[in-house]
Amino acid sequence: MTPFATREQYLVQAASELHVITHHPEVKVSVGFPKGSRGKSTAHAIGQCAKGVEKDGVHHIFISPVLDEATTPTGVLATLVHELVHASVGLEAGHKTPFKRLAEKCGLEGKMTATEAGEGLLVRLNDLSKELGPYPHRALTLGLGLGIKKQGTRMLKASCPKCGYTVRLAKKWADETLPTCSLCRVKFEMEDSE
Repeated sequence: MTPFATREQYLVQAASELHVITHHPEVKVSVGFPKGSRGKSTAHAIGQCAKGVEKDGVHHIFISPVLDEATTPTGVLATLVHELVHASVGLEAGHKTPFKRLAEKCGLEGKMTATEAGEGLLVRLNDLSKELGPYPHRALTLGLGLGIKKQGTRMLKASCPKCGYTVRLAKKWADETLPTCSLCRVKFEMEDSE
């Protein structure tokens, strides 16, 4: 098969091929950051199925741009299967029984909010991946140029060796002098990093 020029072409073809196991309605598939129910970015979400975005009533599936073949060889396709199941059973089902039944029938396993391809589905997805060729996308690295700030201060933990009272303080203050417990009048000790 000729390599796909865009990741969307790849995902549309993959969705078409996966119809035999998900029996999903018409969908539009693209790459984009999933949004939560209140429009906020869900940093841990790697896929989303939404309906009603356009007047056509078609389900729109978004696959996170942090996924690629290098990080998760069949993860892109397994995520697509998960979102196609949402389109098939309807978004109102959430991850409840109708979703779970079809997801397991398709070969998804684990916690329904974070499914993984089971052994049988993994074989099918590996075959599909070979048939489709390389996924034309490299994962975006979050935090670089996206306005995400790096954490500046890590609070350290210190506790009273006598009563166990715990405080958190900046490294700057821990290096200068540790406080004294107001209950026991004993100097705090630094705890190991968590």
